[in-house]
Amino acid sequence: MRPLSPKYVFALFEDLKDHEILMCYFGNISFKISNHLINTFKENLNSEEMGRLIFKRVYSSFVECIENITRHTSVDDTYGDRFGILNVSQRNGFIIIHSGNMIKIEDIEELENRIKPIKKRSQQELKEDYRRQLMEGKLSSKGGARLGMLQIALNCEGNLDYNFQDVDDTKKFFLLEVRIKIS
Repeated sequence: MRPLSPKYVFALFEDLKDHEILMCYFGNISFKISNHLINTFKENLNSEEMGRLIFKRVYSSFVECIENITRHTSVDDTYGDRFGILNVSQRNGFIIIHSGNMIKIEDIEELENRIKPIKKRSQQELKEDYRRQLMEGKLSSKGGARLGMLQIALNCEGNLDYNFQDVDDTKKFFLLEVRIKIS
């Protein structure tokens, strides 16, 4: 691997500044690192400027994105366990959270079957789904209550998108974009 040139690093700096990147992380997301990311993110958010409710929505969505990476990333020979990317930016009155991780191809259908209906639901329907899952839901095989994506959808009022990028014949890269209105 070649060392990074100062020109490249400055170009990266300019790109991050131009896209109003508040935080970016790429790598393994262990329990210790996730705690550090969450604490750093919390300290860097201006809760007074955005208001308590908006702050809680942004913070909660960020935490859920980390949880998704740590619980649902497929183990990969190249990248290892719990490897992902988190990127937070602020543009046009929105906080935008991008999270990405590797996912096994055989897990994609189940994930899409959970996200597609959520994208079509109204806020009231999402609230009802959340309450129902909280009261009646069973834990998933990975120990979750299947509330994370519902919580994110509630927080961003349905402003979420996702994409899968081909990696190889066993996995794809899952990218989630969450947009939370702050003004």
